[in-house]
Amino acid sequence: MKIKKSLIILFSAIVVVIFVYFFATDYRNVATKETGGIQIEFSKEVESILKAKADMLRPVLMQSIVFEEVGVSNQKNKNLSIEEILALDEKFQSSNGNGHFAEQFLTNRTAKTLIEFQEDNPAFSEIFITDKFGLNVAQTNKTSDFYQADEKWWIDSFNDGRGKEHHGLIEFDESAQAEAISLYIPIIDPATEEAVGIAKAVVSIASIKMEL
Repeated sequence: MKIKKSLIILFSAIVVVIFVYFFATDYRNVATKETGGIQIEFSKEVESILKAKADMLRPVLMQSIVFEEVGVSNQKNKNLSIEEILALDEKFQSSNGNGHFAEQFLTNRTAKTLIEFQEDNPAFSEIFITDKFGLNVAQTNKTSDFYQADEKWWIDSFNDGRGKEHHGLIEFDESAQAEAISLYIPIIDPATEEAVGIAKAVVSIASIKMEL
């Protein structure tokens, strides 16, 4: 069983390397990403596709229902201690299937809005939103964990409350079970210009290849 799991991990790694090879380029003026000391640059075409995907999703994130439910989550979670947050995270991860606790994040109005968008735009294999504490508010798929604020992508996107939009590298997304590039989009309150939540949208490599 361990050998089989190791082979699956090895195969996934090989696939990622192949995709990086074909997507990497030496174009000038391309946003540079770094991982493990290795510099990777996506082609202008890939960057353009990722920008277009973010532009498609952004109006959904600006809907009043999203702000309302993110605001409710921020209010509800503002006094949680880290111990309480980690206990909720453990409860979420140990849920059998979706479980009652996890189900609420798949069935609320924001989740339904995201799912409707995803059905119309299947390039997005997963979308979820957190509040400003990194706790899930809504999701199209059950994520691997509930608490995101300990993840580098979340910290970078929240940017100390200022918000910073960016995207990741090619990776195998466990929740979406697909080779993908993730978009990280802060949800900015127009009244305060502060980040009140973060959206992560997983765009499948297969869909990007179809547009190249």
